[in-house]
Amino acid sequence: MEQRYLSLAEMVYAIEERQPSDVFLKVDKPPLFKIKGKIVTSGLPKLNEKNIFLLLQEIDKEAPYLLNEKKDLDLSYRIKNPEGMFESLRVSALYQQQGKPVLVLRTVSKGLPTLESLSLSPKVRKLIVRMLEYQNGLIIIAGGTGSGKSSLLSGMLEYLIHNSYSPRHILIIEDPIERMQEDVLDYETGSVKAVITHREIGRDTIGFKDALKGALRQSPNVIIIGELREKETIELTLQAGQTGHLVISTLHSLDTYQAINKVINFFDNNQQESIRYQLADCLIGIISQRLLKRAYTIAEQIALIEIMFCTDTIKELIRKNETRDKFIEEIKKGEETQSFDQHREELIKYDFI
Repeated sequence: MEQRYLSLAEMVYAIEERQPSDVFLKVDKPPLFKIKGKIVTSGLPKLNEKNIFLLLQEIDKEAPYLLNEKKDLDLSYRIKNPEGMFESLRVSALYQQQGKPVLVLRTVSKGLPTLESLSLSPKVRKLIVRMLEYQNGLIIIAGGTGSGKSSLLSGMLEYLIHNSYSPRHILIIEDPIERMQEDVLDYETGSVKAVITHREIGRDTIGFKDALKGALRQSPNVIIIGELREKETIELTLQAGQTGHLVISTLHSLDTYQAINKVINFFDNNQQESIRYQLADCLIGIISQRLLKRAYTIAEQIALIEIMFCTDTIKELIRKNETRDKFIEEIKKGEETQSFDQHREELIKYDFI
């Protein structure tokens, strides 16, 4: 009997009741599902190399050839779920383990979450809203992989779209695009509330640097950058934040202090002092996030958040290249800041963890 290969949609929704956030596909292994922070077996048969390449080809006909060329590939894909609604997938394809292909699929929920739906504390939500009221400057969302950065970024985008007193042009640069957003109309007045422009790395532009160069000529009010990855992107990001644009981006780092130093350390020693001053001048704030297991549940998670509003004192600490202890001390005593330890104590007090 000829082997039947599973389709991509069947793979993701094989367990309808437990819809996984991530799916891990490896040669000679059954698919694994990540559900509310736990990795579980899928009950599906082992995959062979041909099946994985067929899945990759279903995402993009050129993808197998691009993977052979680059050895590492990020894509986005839209699939129809059992209810007939379209959802997005982030697809990471790479080679590992003696040249065998591996796929990691991450599902992206439909629509944009609101800040209220993200279970943020009143203090954190209030500080984030204050940050979003700025007309120019830089907001950084920091955290590790799977820490909820994308969800928080989406919640901030939803707030910007629906809580603006004047129409905005919002430019979103991602690799790959996670959620496609249409222009937003005010149905009562017939006017446009937000014009949304998406640019995907690899499809619409060569890289973040090229997209940002073009962005400064496209008259955006808000620029959302999927991730700060390289020196040239950060240079243009700081420039945009200093020239009348509100810029929001994510960064892989463990906390707010590390985020500051990671930005600075992209640059050579002879540039770092100048970058410190530029960053201090345009930084609005940093939100750093981790996920913890919620109390009294098997697998649900809750966000642990460190938030640093860039006050005059914080700006001076950045300029002077002060130590981690100095930053933590200032974060703990400020009304516009909150440390991880302070938030953990609050979560324990209210029996969340």
